[in-house]
Amino acid sequence: MTTSDENVQKKIDNMLYDAGWCVQLFSGSNPAPVSRLAIRGFPLARSYGSIDYLLFIDGKAIALIEAIDKGVPLCGIPVQSEKYSRGLPFSLRLYTRPLPFLYQTNGSEICFTNAFDPEPLPRILHGLHRPETLKAWIEDGVVGETPRDMAAAYFPEYRRRGRTFHERVLINMPDLVTRGLSSVEIRAVQTLEDGLKNNKRRILVTLALGPERRTAMYLFIERLLRFVDARRVLILLDEGKDINAPMNAFQHNISSVDDRPFSEVFHIQSLNKESPEENPIDRESRVCVATIKEFDLLLCGKGSISLPIETFEVIVLDECSETVLHKHKAVLEYFDAYLIGFSEMPGQETRDFFNKNLSMINPQNDGLNVLSP
Repeated sequence: MTTSDENVQKKIDNMLYDAGWCVQLFSGSNPAPVSRLAIRGFPLARSYGSIDYLLFIDGKAIALIEAIDKGVPLCGIPVQSEKYSRGLPFSLRLYTRPLPFLYQTNGSEICFTNAFDPEPLPRILHGLHRPETLKAWIEDGVVGETPRDMAAAYFPEYRRRGRTFHERVLINMPDLVTRGLSSVEIRAVQTLEDGLKNNKRRILVTLALGPERRTAMYLFIERLLRFVDARRVLILLDEGKDINAPMNAFQHNISSVDDRPFSEVFHIQSLNKESPEENPIDRESRVCVATIKEFDLLLCGKGSISLPIETFEVIVLDECSETVLHKHKAVLEYFDAYLIGFSEMPGQETRDFFNKNLSMINPQNDGLNVLSP
C-alpha cells in the first residue's frame, strides 16, 4: 500500500468513525458482534477482487465504499455494477441485492448513489450517513405499500409510501388545490414541485419578498411534510431578520387541508447560538427556523455542535443572495439536502450555485420563465 493509499484509507476510517461506524479489518473469521460495522478489504467471489469497505447493520450487508486515488474524478458506482452485484458472495447475508447504498470517495469528497431512487443518480456529499439513517432507508425501501402514508388519510388513492424522498414526491404529491391562491402563488408552488419531480437538488425561484412569497413558501413546506413525509425542513432567514415574526406566522398559518394551525400538526423549533450544544434539535421537530448567521455560528462558531449530514431533507432559504453564498456556502453544502432558494434579483454566482435551475416569476405580466442547463 502506497503512502497515498494509506492517507485515503485513514481519511475514510475517520469519516466512518465520525458517522458512528466501527471499523474492522477483514480477518477471515466472523465479524465482531456490533450492530454498525464497516469491514475493510472484504473479499468478493470469483476473480472480482475485494471491496474496500463493506458496511453491515445487525450482521447484514447494507452498503459499500469504493476508495479511489486522490485526483481521480468521482463518477459514482453504477447500481448494476457487475463487480458489486455478481461479485458479492451468495453466502453473504444482505438486505437486498444489489446493495442499495453505494459510496465512492477519494478521502475528501464522496459520491453517493441510492439504488432505491426511481432513476439512481450519484450526488456529492461531504460526509457519510449514520447507520440509523441507512436502517430507516432500508425499511422504507423494502416495505412496499403501507397504510401509514400521510397522504392516505386525505387522498386514499395515494397509498404507497415510496422508497425515497424523490419517489414519494412522484407518487404521493397530489395536485395543488388552487382555491384562494393568487396566480403567482400557484406558479411558485407548482414550479418548485415540478423541480423536485425532476430530481433537481437545487432550485431557485425569483420572486419579490412579500405576502405571496411567504404564502408560497409555507404552502410548499406544508405539502412536503404532509404528503411526501419530509423528515425535517430547515428554514434559513436572512441574517438581519427577527426570527420571532416568521416563527409566529408559521405557527399560526392555517393548513390548506384541515383548517388547523400549522403548529397543531407539526412541531416547529427555533434554532440559535444559545441552543443546547449536546442535542440542539428536538427529535420531534419537523421544521427548524434560524437566521443563517446564527445557524452558521451554531455549526462552526465557538462551542460549535456536530450534526449528521442527513439532519435535514430540505433546506429553504427565504433570501439567497451573493452575500449569503460568500459567507455561508460551506454550511449550505454540508447537508445532504435539497436546497430551495428564493431571491428577488439573483446574481450570476447565485444562479451558478443553483446549477442554473432558475424559475423567474413576474407578477406584473403573470409570466413564468424557466431556465435550465
